[in-house]
Amino acid sequence: MAEKRVSVRLAVVGGREVRAELEGVGEAGNRGFGRLGREMEAANARLAAFSARVKIATAAAVAAAAASGIAMVRSGLATVDAQAKLAQSLGTTVASIQVLERAGELAGVAMSGIEQATK
Repeated sequence: MAEKRVSVRLAVVGGREVRAELEGVGEAGNRGFGRLGREMEAANARLAAFSARVKIATAAAVAAAAASGIAMVRSGLATVDAQAKLAQSLGTTVASIQVLERAGELAGVAMSGIEQATK
């Protein structure tokens, strides 16, 4: 099979103007991407600062919850200890003191009033 080569030369009318416009578009694109890059860096910095504040707030909330839990346990232990001491002084059980305390609450009498009445 025979091969035949053909050369074609294209010429652009106003080629310099077209080239200048394409270069202008390229420069505008570079400026736009540069501005976009700076905005993204600023947004990342703001997000990092927000993340740091959230971490601090979370740590504070966890510490507060732990302190609250510890206070609740201590209060419960103090109540049980007081009930045990009262039960021992009366020669009865903690369960009966708890029943007495609940009955006092229903009657509108504080446990301190019940303790005073037993002394």
